[in-house]
Amino acid sequence: MSVLNPPAVSVIIPAYNCTSTIRETVQSVLKQTLTDFEIIIINDGSTDDLLSVLSEFHDPRIQVFNYENGGLSIARNRGIDLAIGKYVIFLDADDLWTPDKLESHFNLLEANPDVGVAYSWLYFLFDETKECLINAPITRNGDVFVELLRKNFIANGSNAFIRRSAIDRVGYFHQEFAGASDWDYWLRLAQNYDFILSPHHQVFYRQVKSSMSSDIEYMKNCMLTVIDRHVPNLMSQQGLIRSQAHSNMYFYCAKVACERAQKNCRFRDFFTYLFQGFKHNFRGGLSLDIYALLIRFISVKLMPNSISRYLERLYRIVKCRMLNQKALKLSDINWGGSQSAPLNLK
Repeated sequence: MSVLNPPAVSVIIPAYNCTSTIRETVQSVLKQTLTDFEIIIINDGSTDDLLSVLSEFHDPRIQVFNYENGGLSIARNRGIDLAIGKYVIFLDADDLWTPDKLESHFNLLEANPDVGVAYSWLYFLFDETKECLINAPITRNGDVFVELLRKNFIANGSNAFIRRSAIDRVGYFHQEFAGASDWDYWLRLAQNYDFILSPHHQVFYRQVKSSMSSDIEYMKNCMLTVIDRHVPNLMSQQGLIRSQAHSNMYFYCAKVACERAQKNCRFRDFFTYLFQGFKHNFRGGLSLDIYALLIRFISVKLMPNSISRYLERLYRIVKCRMLNQKALKLSDINWGGSQSAPLNLK
């Protein structure tokens, strides 16, 4: 790849101590039906065997750049400086794409030159079982700023497919609130450009358990900062939308605490998140999802692991049926594409 013959798409993968997942992540890019891309991997000061794993790949489209650790936002910004594609997309080092992700988004933006960002729906990939769960699909097109501020329906840093000229206008990811810098970036894009949906589930968002409840607190504080930064840009209903955004944010923190922190999450923290969610928008909390979340948390905290795992599995089955979806395993996906090597799924 050269500036004289740039690729259609630059895929930027920030990588830090991710040897357990990076192989599958890179393979999911190499399986894309659109093949005119470059892969820019930013090694953000990894101390594991990342470079050894990456040495297994001999595709000339892959470039690896090594830096001292600077954090996710800085790694993404370094990738922006190196990217030469007409379009740019970020991919977290533990996420995956379906083979049609790049091609479908490329075609949408080629056909809609006034649109700045394409995105899709997500699968939530549970690492222990390789099961995939979806949420009720949200469809937003055009000017999405208000709805995106109410709730981050892009949902993850591996989703947005962005016109390079839009990135040049918006600039870099902010470093001072790294726990929500992707949401802030999507909002800044939404202030200036229309969005368009590819109505398919094309991103596998890996759900990794964490023993650090402090991570959730940091994320919460970052999201509060993002809301406070962007509410003044609203033309009307600032108080209402701020309350709705706060409510959705607190319910999300409760969900993350239940699904990731599990037994390490304190009762006080979980119920504080729930209380704040209801306080800011009581009607928004009156949903089956919130009731189910409460039951799941209590089962995780009070019941033996075998029973809580069974109830978690039952919840996913019921959720799929409510959405008229079949329970899906990662191995069920057709990983056909431009390369013949299979994904290393276990």
